[in-house]
Amino acid sequence: MIINNASGTTTYSGAIVDPNQGGGRLTKMAGGTLVLAGSSPSTFTGVTTVNAGTVQLAKSDGVSAVGGNLTVNSGGLVSWQANEQIPDTATLTLNSGGIINLNGHTETVGSFVDNGGTEILGGGLLRLSGNDFTVTDNSNISANVAIAGDLDYIGTTSA
Repeated sequence: MIINNASGTTTYSGAIVDPNQGGGRLTKMAGGTLVLAGSSPSTFTGVTTVNAGTVQLAKSDGVSAVGGNLTVNSGGLVSWQANEQIPDTATLTLNSGGIINLNGHTETVGSFVDNGGTEILGGGLLRLSGNDFTVTDNSNISANVAIAGDLDYIGTTSA
């Protein structure tokens, strides 16, 4: 499914499911805002990709707004409006120019990959459920991060 709202806000309050159990895919394009709200979990297991605009994760606390991995690319913003909006086993990938804003909320993920030039905002807590936390050059993290797995840094360091 491709969401291509260029402006304004579109709210979807239902569950996103994949009746064929093939993983599905959700891609957010254009500059508008997509709000994933409601109390029913999304169960599709494909990747949600934010290429532009804003996606607000606004399901009830502990209810998955997306059912699989989440990737935020340059020009995309994902904003948490409640705690625990993606599966604890998911990989959260933040690419150069993409932004995630925890807004003071807590999120647990299986793995987190930060590919540089990005920011984590909002003062929330990002937890890893035992896999890797990967950071590349120019990453800017301004939220608490609890790591139970490995911290992999790919790049150069300077004193």
